[in-house]
Amino acid sequence: MTWQPNPFVFVYFLATILGGAILVYTLSHRHVKGAFFFASLTASAVIWSLFQTLEYAVIETAAKIIFAKFQYLGISTIGVTWYLFALSYNRKENWLSKNYFFLLVIPVFTIVMAFTNDLHGLLWPKIEPVSNQPAANLIYSHGPAFWVIFVYNYIVLAFGTVLIVRTAISSKEIYRWQMIGLIFSA
Repeated sequence: MTWQPNPFVFVYFLATILGGAILVYTLSHRHVKGAFFFASLTASAVIWSLFQTLEYAVIETAAKIIFAKFQYLGISTIGVTWYLFALSYNRKENWLSKNYFFLLVIPVFTIVMAFTNDLHGLLWPKIEPVSNQPAANLIYSHGPAFWVIFVYNYIVLAFGTVLIVRTAISSKEIYRWQMIGLIFSA
């Protein structure tokens, strides 16, 4: 693989490093309530950012597509991990049962669709470079599998955000500012 640094690579690399540092810090405090789900959320973002960095850094089209597929390990799980974190942060663990893994059905389906896209084109029916220049970024046309995870992610992101907003409204002022910070950081 041939690598070509560019401004996008630098920005995504910094985001990946920062996210990785936050993940390590969170894991070192895993005894804190909610840390597991926050670490899961952070891991999703770091995975997405890492493979986005690699996609922008590599020149070969085939390698770009491979890294785009790996991004879906983070992309497809970020909504669920936000929702689970919101439940945990709001002390709604009783809403979770051993069946919360069902929330991962659509993300796992999407990951499978990404890695098998060459067979069916349901995630990306068409992938083409922006220009004829070497290392050109790719344009991914979106198929039905993309729209499934897109809608699903926004639904679970909205549910998680509503939980935090409701709790922020009814919380004491000191906790309210924490939750407002969470909302804006999301």
